Parts: sequence; C-alpha cells; structure tokens
Amino acid sequence: MRQNGLSVLLIFVLSASTWAQQDISIHFAPKPVIIDGHLEEWQLPLEIKHTSSPFYRNQVLCGLYWDYEYLLAAFKVSDSQLCVNATGNNNTRLYLNDAIEMYIDCKNDSQDKMDLNDYQILISLTGEKTIFKGDKQQIQRGSHVPKDHEGTNIVIQTKSNINGTINDATDKDIEYTLEIAVPWSAIGIIPKEGFEFRIDLCNNDIDTTADMRSWADNYHPPSMNFVNVSGKSDFGFPDDWQSVRLMGSPDWKYSLYRTYQSSPFVLKFSFGILVLGLFAGLWYQHSQLRFFRNFPSKKQNAKLTGTDLDEPEPVATINKEVALTKEITHVKSYIQRHIDKDIPVEKLAAEINVSVRQLQRILKTELHLTPKQYITILKLEKAEEMLHQGQWTVSEVAFQCGFADPSYFGAVFKKYFGQSPAEYRKTIL
Repeated sequence: MRQNGLSVLLIFVLSASTWAQQDISIHFAPKPVIIDGHLEEWQLPLEIKHTSSPFYRNQVLCGLYWDYEYLLAAFKVSDSQLCVNATGNNNTRLYLNDAIEMYIDCKNDSQDKMDLNDYQILISLTGEKTIFKGDKQQIQRGSHVPKDHEGTNIVIQTKSNINGTINDATDKDIEYTLEIAVPWSAIGIIPKEGFEFRIDLCNNDIDTTADMRSWADNYHPPSMNFVNVSGKSDFGFPDDWQSVRLMGSPDWKYSLYRTYQSSPFVLKFSFGILVLGLFAGLWYQHSQLRFFRNFPSKKQNAKLTGTDLDEPEPVATINKEVALTKEITHVKSYIQRHIDKDIPVEKLAAEINVSVRQLQRILKTELHLTPKQYITILKLEKAEEMLHQGQWTVSEVAFQCGFADPSYFGAVFKKYFGQSPAEYRKTIL
C-alpha cells in the first residue's frame, strides 16, 4: 500500500514537472495591438499561481503575441492590496512594488545562470520599468544572478490600467493590467515562424508600505511574495524558464488593420477608389447591355433609312449617298479611315466642329441612329466585307475592325446580320 502511495506521488511530481516545462506557443497577433493598458485584443491562456505560499492570493492571467516588430505581452493581475514603494524608470528597487517581471533568453542557450544574451524586464504596476541584462564582469566574478541595468539602453512600450487605490490599506483594490511591447531589434532577434527561445513570466506581490530601505535584499517577509509561471518563488535562473516557439503569420485582416492604423487616409482613399471602380464597372456593363438591346438589325436599319436590301451594296454604302448631309459624309469618311481604332463620339463631333449633342441630333434626324450605333454599323459592314474575302480569321477581322473583344464582336455581328461570323462565313464558302 505504501509503495502504491509512493508511485502515485512520483507520477504527480513528474506530471507537474512536465507541465511546468512544457513549450509555450506564441501566436502571431490576430490584429495590431495598441499598447494602452486595455486588453480587449487579448486572450490570456497562461496563469501564474503560487504552489506553496498561503499568503499569495493574487490571480494572474497572461498572454503572449508576436508581430514582425515586437514581442507583445499582457497581464491581468487581481490584487486586493496595491502597493508602490519605489518610483522612476531604471530604478533597481521596482521589485518592491506590485510588479511583473519577464525574463528572455534570446539564444536559447543559457544554463543555470544568465549570460550576455539574457534580459530581465521589470515593470511596476504604474508602467515604470527597469531592464537588466546579463553582465560579463558579474559572470566572471561568479555572481549568483549576473546581471546589471547599466547601459542596456532599450526602449520598450508599457502601459498600465489600475482599478483601485495605491498604498491605501483602508479599502480593497481590484486589479491592474499591463501591456508590454519589446522591440525584437533591441534584444537581437529576427522573428520568424518556428523561432524558439526561452522566457519566464513572474509576479511580484507586495502588501506592505513599510520602510524597506534598511532591509536586506534577501529579506522576504510574508507581505512580500514572488512567483513565476512555473510556480516557483526564486527566479532569474534560465534552467527554470519556459521554452517558447513563434507560431503563425499575418492574414489579410491583420494587414488591413495594420494599413488602417498606419495610414487611415490611404486606406479610406483606396477603398473609395475601389468603390468608384466597382460602380464604373457596373455602369459600363449596364451601358453595354442597353446599347446591345437597342442596337438595330440590318433589316431594321434598312427600314429606318429606306434602303432596299436587294441592292448588292451594304447599308453603309447605300445609293442615297448624295442625300446625306455634308456633315454625315465627313463623319463617315473619318470612321472608314480609322476603322481599326476605338473612335470616341467626342472626336467625331470635333471633326465637324459641332458639339456631341448636335452630332447626336444630326444622326438621329438623318439616319435614326446614335453616333455609337453608326460607328458600330460601319465597322460591322467592313467586317462583313473582310469575311466575304476569306483571307482572315474571325478574331483577326474583329481586331482589324476595332473590336477589342472578339466575343462582343460575335454577339453584335449576330444581332445585326442575324448570324454569327462563323455562320456567315459558312454561307459564302
């Protein structure tokens, strides 16, 4: 029975050890994180809790993200007594405040002590911070924790949000939150998916405002509790830090968010251009459909112009040439000379020194056609002539007659002549 009890205890200890040392995946931020102390963008899957001290009652949830510029961290600390005993950035005694600590082994190569590639980032609940780095001289001297804050010169972003009062023992406080952004370039890491390093996340819980200046650094009364994500109270030793791996990459939503944050005007302008382009495309399709629907067949056009379809000449070269006005004769000549081009109606109007509205009125009165219909009919008559000669393919005929889209050419040819270009060619072979 005793052996069974020892076996269960051993299994529990091994399981706890395995949990404490399991890898942590840091996922790419789902959208750009704004460092403002508010945690709406965050999921907080990690928990820091003490495994042995009955005096530690904080609940600490934390999360990690990454992007191409920053290692991002967020902490939500439920604490009923908020205390601050040291102030100012680069103050080595900020650990005497309610605070968060992060340790980073950038090369994933440290053993029992910090080396030159290791960092300690200490952030008070107020957002003030001090950064330590593994120190060569202290390593050579055999220091227990060989680190120094002098000369680190690293700029990180921190922001806190406090729900409660500081150093007031007469009330019960609720929590504080912290957001942190550590530039990858400042700690010598080029981030990419799959990159591995080590990290430790820690909470300092201080419930006293007593004068600590005379206290030894290793004096920790019950009102001072320190704990890391592995549940240990003594940290700063890389052997105990967690292995982490960068996972994921930005999706289109992240890129859109990023663009909007950095250049909202550019994004809004681009969106406006996209909307205008969409409406322009829809308008063009609608106008093409309306033109095609109203485009006359050759028989209909002959009735409108009084042309005899038994005459061998096509409608565009009818014997009523002498009856055409000087303006229409000039327009027709210009179209025939530029039959392979896209001919704007404005250009035709300019050729006879009239406005577009006047040109429309002339063609409507004389031929019962719009300028675009007249241009298209002359092109189709030329296309029929070329198909009759049999020297070109249907696509070649379309392009030489100024139709950029062979499919559209086939459709409008059939609407006018009653048969497709291929069907027409078969009738003359």
